[in-house]
Amino acid sequence: MHKCFLTVGLVLLLNINNVLLFGDEPRTQLKVALYPYLPDTCSDAFQSFENRIEQEFEALYPEIDLILRPLNAEGSFYNYSYLTSLLDEYDLIETDSVYLDRLINNGLLQPWQESPCKAEAWQPIPRSICEKTTNYSWPHWQCGYFLFGRTNDLKGITSFPAFIESLTTVPPGKIPLAINLSNALGLAEIYMDAWTDQAANATFNQDSYKTYHNQTQSNLSTLADYTCTAQGTIPSLDGTYNTYENLAALLFTKGEAAYYIGYSEDYSLIHANQRYTNDSISAIHAPWGDYHKPTLALDSLVISKQATPEAQEAALLFANYLTAPETYEWMVLGKDCPETPEPRYLLPASVAAFTKSVIGENPMMMNYYRAIKYKADAMPIEYYSEVSRDIGWKLYTDLHNTVTCRGVIP
Repeated sequence: MHKCFLTVGLVLLLNINNVLLFGDEPRTQLKVALYPYLPDTCSDAFQSFENRIEQEFEALYPEIDLILRPLNAEGSFYNYSYLTSLLDEYDLIETDSVYLDRLINNGLLQPWQESPCKAEAWQPIPRSICEKTTNYSWPHWQCGYFLFGRTNDLKGITSFPAFIESLTTVPPGKIPLAINLSNALGLAEIYMDAWTDQAANATFNQDSYKTYHNQTQSNLSTLADYTCTAQGTIPSLDGTYNTYENLAALLFTKGEAAYYIGYSEDYSLIHANQRYTNDSISAIHAPWGDYHKPTLALDSLVISKQATPEAQEAALLFANYLTAPETYEWMVLGKDCPETPEPRYLLPASVAAFTKSVIGENPMMMNYYRAIKYKADAMPIEYYSEVSRDIGWKLYTDLHNTVTCRGVIP
């Protein structure tokens, strides 16, 4: 936010229709609520991250007063009521794409003044969602599931059967696979990702959510059997991994679990804690099935219906700044950290982020890019936000009732 230092003379400050007047110079106020679920790699409650955004953007556009919602503020972006309340308070918010259809149909958004759906700018998934929403969403981050393992262990995993075979060779006493299967929303996303990976002709429609794809459900049940401890407990399903959100990744990093399935940004924790091991760690798309077709979610910038014309123009400038290759570079690689850069390993929606910045020189980021570049599907935006919890809880109940721990050697 602009810091106003009074010097000799009188400064008149007025707030009229989102326009601030400092003397004779008008400044447009732009209020932004960014998607908050990012790694705090600088360990400063996102202060460095937020300060750099504000300072860089206001240096480029001094006529705009940028006000950011603190990323560590209370409130869930996966609570629809809370999300709609943000649209009453902020001109621009960032939301998971699964809510786009609902927000648009309820008349809570307005389209961008300039089409964000430039074919050459975005990777396939962000472009397809952008086009589906008729210019209401500006792509920012992608999100998908990856399998992390020691580099040598991943080399032979080219299909679901090969993955199961590798899990059977895990030494006694070690958890074969660390993954959180006890979060309903996360489990619904896993199911959608696994379905498109297993069923070559999978298509999403309203009826898709009413019944399971049998092979997909069977594959997930088989995986669950390899998530038990040697003592017979099931941390993937009993809530253990909910007590500390990064516990599953940490167990993998410390060598207590052989493999880990999670988001791309989880590697920030793994990388930061590699003092536990000198092993080389790599990642591939989570092999839920046989077709290796990732399903990705998208975080998009959307404009509130209540934003003024001045705020709309400012939002356009901000969106272009936020998705410029140089901005992606410092955000992904953690160059805002005051001492040593600590990468966040987030997945940019932009092509240029990989081809026109040094992100493309980071080995793990290129692993991700190769996994999603050519063959991927988009998480559905129609109907999904209303039914995802039901899908997740139904699948959780089924997995909890059928897990046998047969894949773990005491």
